[in-house]
Amino acid sequence: MHRWFTDPGERRGYPVEDHTKESRSLVADLRAAVARRDDVAARTLVERLHRDSPEFAALWDLHEVAVLRSRRKRILHPEVGLLELNCQSLVDDDSAQVLALFTPVAGAPTGERLSLLGLAGQPHR
Repeated sequence: MHRWFTDPGERRGYPVEDHTKESRSLVADLRAAVARRDDVAARTLVERLHRDSPEFAALWDLHEVAVLRSRRKRILHPEVGLLELNCQSLVDDDSAQVLALFTPVAGAPTGERLSLLGLAGQPHR
């Protein structure tokens, strides 16, 4: 989260036209997590981001709240290009761990592109 808002290189793997939506989603989800957890670590993260990122501060001040458990993501892979993925987040009971599952969007060329990545990793015969 901190790198997304403070390190421009962190966004390299996402299409430029998705940056604003991704930023808003991240901030809204963080707002929900802070309300749920209400602990020092979460509040400290918000304070650091507020101080270090004008973009974060502006989005935080919108007071949007969302819990991101299922959404669509677009990721730019350096070898095969755009991957369109469904992302499902599974959270344990105390919200200490999150497992993210990614599956190709039906009808998109993502499945084929992921297969190419599998082939690229195999040794030549």
